[in-house]
Parts: sequence; structure tokens; C-alpha cells
Amino acid sequence: MYVFVFMWTPLLSESVKEFHDSSLGLHGLTFAAFMVSVMIGSSVYSLVRTFYSVEAIYMAMLGVAASTFLVVSRSSV
Repeated sequence: MYVFVFMWTPLLSESVKEFHDSSLGLHGLTFAAFMVSVMIGSSVYSLVRTFYSVEAIYMAMLGVAASTFLVVSRSSV
């Protein structure tokens, strides 16, 4: 589930030259951004859960994921 915990550091070190400079603290900033994103997602879910059923939330998220994958697959970049 949390494969990104093991994979994000080597991936960024290979892809982005700024991550080779440890004095910038970019690894810590990136990890903090990941954790804040998880916290925001959890908070939004707990708020939305009071208004909609789990099934409705699940179907909406499947729609968002499918449309995102469709946009990425049709992208020419």
C-alpha cells in the first residue's frame, strides 16, 4: 500500500538533479508533502462520509480515477 515510501527517494534522486544536494532538504519536504496529502485525504473523507454512503464515495472516486487515467493516456507529453 505504501510502496512510495520505499520508491520515492531513489526515483527522485535519479530524475531530479537538485535532490543530490542534501543541504536543500528536498527529501524531507517531499515526504512532508506526502504525509500532509494523506492527512488531507483522511480529513476530507471523514467530512464527506457524514453526507454520503461509502458506496457512493467509492463510485465517485472510481470515476475520478478512471477519468484521470483517460486524460493521462490520451496526453501527448
